[in-house]
Amino acid sequence: MKLDSLFMAVPGQNFEELDALIERSLPDTSDLRRGKPYVQSVGRPAQRLIQVTGPRLITGEEDRMYFAELDNQLNVGPLVWAIQGGQILEQNTDTAAGPLFARVQWNNSFDRPYLGLASRTVPVWGAIDIEYSIPDCKLIPGNQLLNYGMNPFQLEASNCAYGPYATIERTWKLRDVYGANVWQLLPGVTALTYNPPPVTRPWMMYQMVTKTFNVNGDLLLSRTSPAVSVRLIPFNAGSIATSNLVIPINTTPIAAHQNLPSGGMYSTQNGASLNYSWEVSYDNGTWQVFGTGQNFPGLPATSAQITRVRRLAFVSNISLAGIPEEYWKAYSNTLEFKTIYYTVDFENRNYIRELVVLTRGVTTFIEADQLPVQKKAQTTTYLDGLSRPEQTVGKAVHFDAATNSWWDMVQPIAYEAGGRVDKTYLPYATMSTPGKYKATSIAEQNSFYQARFNDTKAFTKLLYEPDPTGRVRSVIGPGEDWSVPEIGKTATLLRFSGELIPHWTIGYGSGGTQWPVKDAVYANSSLVKQMVVDEQLGTMITYTDRTGRLILKKVQLTEEPELDETGWSKTYYVYDDFGRLRFTITPKAAQALYTANWLFNADIQKLCFQYEYDEYGRVITKKSPDKAIEHIIYDQRDRIVFVQDGNLRQKAVNSWLTTLYDELDRPVATGIYTSATADANYLKGRIASAGGRVAINTTYGGQV
Repeated sequence: MKLDSLFMAVPGQNFEELDALIERSLPDTSDLRRGKPYVQSVGRPAQRLIQVTGPRLITGEEDRMYFAELDNQLNVGPLVWAIQGGQILEQNTDTAAGPLFARVQWNNSFDRPYLGLASRTVPVWGAIDIEYSIPDCKLIPGNQLLNYGMNPFQLEASNCAYGPYATIERTWKLRDVYGANVWQLLPGVTALTYNPPPVTRPWMMYQMVTKTFNVNGDLLLSRTSPAVSVRLIPFNAGSIATSNLVIPINTTPIAAHQNLPSGGMYSTQNGASLNYSWEVSYDNGTWQVFGTGQNFPGLPATSAQITRVRRLAFVSNISLAGIPEEYWKAYSNTLEFKTIYYTVDFENRNYIRELVVLTRGVTTFIEADQLPVQKKAQTTTYLDGLSRPEQTVGKAVHFDAATNSWWDMVQPIAYEAGGRVDKTYLPYATMSTPGKYKATSIAEQNSFYQARFNDTKAFTKLLYEPDPTGRVRSVIGPGEDWSVPEIGKTATLLRFSGELIPHWTIGYGSGGTQWPVKDAVYANSSLVKQMVVDEQLGTMITYTDRTGRLILKKVQLTEEPELDETGWSKTYYVYDDFGRLRFTITPKAAQALYTANWLFNADIQKLCFQYEYDEYGRVITKKSPDKAIEHIIYDQRDRIVFVQDGNLRQKAVNSWLTTLYDELDRPVATGIYTSATADANYLKGRIASAGGRVAINTTYGGQV
């Protein structure tokens, strides 16, 4: 509708000019498409304007309210609303009666609809243009998952036509994904809703197409909704169950049918049948079929550590062409049975059991455990609640001639209140509970020795110092005869006043050319002195430095020894700067050194043990008293491969004792290697430059 058809009563007004001015005044609609609010007013320059406000963005045939305001509320005379693309349902054009408004029903009838308000007497007007939004094409519900034969929910499509059009055409399509898999027209279905038929196929898809046409029947727009799915619930194989997943070895696993299969193509409506196949796997091996039918067919006794059982269910007696297995074939849950082995001498206690097999052909623990006692040695260490050993039992290791039978050997272990071993009991023999824990072992041990030896103290007694160090103060040997307070006493001191203990240094020459040199004596309190009284009431004293190295050990020889060498058998230990033992000065050498004012000579050197090392800290030469130097050579894996003592060195041709190893570094062969050029340096060089290895394989029980 043109404005001049509405404003004919306005004198001197060119309505075609007004209409064109409004058309030119309408703004670009890009802001509206981006969802921005808009208020637009147009008018001739220098004219009082009318502002029209209201929703610009509409989706179709909608009912909307619009309002207008006059600048400064001036008197502009009678007003009239002008509209294009809709119909005014209610309006007010009298400012005295209230707000200026128009209630509009839009009808998609024009390309560019608008609403305007103009004065009938003066050239004042205002207008707002309208933009159609693009509605979404939707189908609800989006996806449905149903059992066979169930009726899907009604599908409802949104009205996604927009813009000016004359007619609308709506069509529905479906697609059988596992059938023809093409979109096909649903004839006669044109409404915004559709009720799909009951579900008989695994996956059906639906969509709606909306087309708009102008008055001439020309297609303006075609819009297709997103597809929605109606699918079958996948086939469920049902479940199986058992009362116990832990079974003793060599027993039969037991399973039971729990729930029937369901879902997928199985239904009582289509005549489908159910079939079953039971499968088993031992120790994670391959699956094997062992029976059919709905119920558990039974299994033989098993010794496998893990036995897994499952049931395959599948649909038959109907056409399944092109349908994935998930809709007609599936496995149940898997039952995993674990076997436990109760040993021959099983006990519900904490213990560590060691079996030494004394026969051939035994490769597993179970086989070893079931051997008779004549073919194995069984030792069990029992632990208390703090994981401390409290008893050791050797099964059938003592033959008792009086009874002509094998008895256990038992050694009890006792702890004092501080958690330290205070008594080390001698082992005893018994017939009670063969191979198992002895609940009254200490009483049995006491009775055993009292009956046979008339002795009630068949144990070693340890007495500790009453301080946090936990050092042993006294060790009293087993037997009543040794239960003397003075025997086994131990004392630890930091002071040794009056004793002059030599401090030694040594160089790094080779071939036994380096001898220790006394450069000082140890200062008082620089060594830890420990004294022990033995069963002969003799005293043994050891001296260790702050790093724990043994410096001197001396044993009492006379009843009243002196502070010097008199009355003692002394052994000195000499270390180099790297803490490696280089010399062991024997008691005979120590006495000679004392006489020689602690100066070494060749004769004294022969009385000592001597050691030399390479750059890797390995002993390469070793000399014992009155024995020639012994050379030792290693391979690249630090294994001793060549040894030469004085006798081998004196042979006409250089000879070495050689050792060959297997790939696990175990000696497998020894022999004598001879070569005119094979001295120590030659062999070391050859080993260092060796680029390959020769494997030596050994078959035990056969031949090397």
